[in-house]
Amino acid sequence: MDKQWRQGRDFFIKKLEQLKKTTRPGRRLADDAWYFEKKSVVDQALPHLREIIRQWTELPRDFEPEFYQSLYPENGQGQKAEDFFRNEGPRRGELASPIAHMLGLTGFLMNDASVSTVLEIGPYAHPLDLGPGVTVKRFDLLDQNDLIREIEGARTRSHVPDEAPFIDYVSPVGDLSIINEEFDALYSAHCLEHTPDLIGHLDQAAALLRPGGRYYLIIPDHRYCFDHFYPPTELNQITTAEGRFPGWVHYATAYFNQVLITHNDPERHWRGDHFNDGFWKNLESRIKQAEENIENNGGPWPNAHNWRFNPALFRRVMNALRESGRLKMEIKRVGDTPAGRCEFTAVLEKPGARAQPAAI
Repeated sequence: MDKQWRQGRDFFIKKLEQLKKTTRPGRRLADDAWYFEKKSVVDQALPHLREIIRQWTELPRDFEPEFYQSLYPENGQGQKAEDFFRNEGPRRGELASPIAHMLGLTGFLMNDASVSTVLEIGPYAHPLDLGPGVTVKRFDLLDQNDLIREIEGARTRSHVPDEAPFIDYVSPVGDLSIINEEFDALYSAHCLEHTPDLIGHLDQAAALLRPGGRYYLIIPDHRYCFDHFYPPTELNQITTAEGRFPGWVHYATAYFNQVLITHNDPERHWRGDHFNDGFWKNLESRIKQAEENIENNGGPWPNAHNWRFNPALFRRVMNALRESGRLKMEIKRVGDTPAGRCEFTAVLEKPGARAQPAAI
């Protein structure tokens, strides 16, 4: 284990000890009534998102005034409503655009007449269904049989082995360059954070898109999932990892994924309850186990989260990569995380003229 890794470990253990003095498991740091009011607005909108999104033939903006005002009339109208959202909306989990929720994002993709071919990256047991008329091909680290075996071994209620789809392209190290065709759109949910070389992954994704094609992303928000105590990603970490061989994971990443993990209940996180039961009691044993695993196994750890984003951080990092010439796609949209959810949405676009829908 290198010196930098040890220094990082010691720093974050000290940080956790500071948190221990000020926060206790089960303590609510947010007003429950306020939280449930905001979450209920999002919940009430969900059954209608797929229908609402049909109104848009162009990609909705991150802030859609009429949509937002219909959900939160108490926040005013016009510029007043937009100013209120910019200042308060993200931390309240307000839904400012139909595509800020994954149902709206996939609904728009489903209705986009210019899209006839899609590559889904990392479907696991939740394959994308865009209905008739759209050809969806899939890429994963495992083929269908191996996916089924892994899901059966995981034994989680949210994953059903029978729903594991056929995988058209398989690369155990996540190498998209094995694919020899182009697509109108790419889609991935909870995959981007696993890529060891983020810049390399986005380069490969851009190469698979036709001009004007879009990469639709669902990305976990580290504040509201088991990543809560991990340090958020910094730009220099991404640029340092550029060119790393596929499957590479830094010791520090593997360490933090094992030691600092907490619960994955977004509602508890939104309400300010971030600790697992026994988090502190078991800390030393997790440290010891992590060090043994790293010494004995050496990696790679394909399920590790290499990157930890929130919407504002993702915007900054993508803009910086774009300005430096490292990102070959444009940042079209980044939605803010809705109340009660653990993920946000983003859309990147390859420069060039988009394909026009065929005349009927």
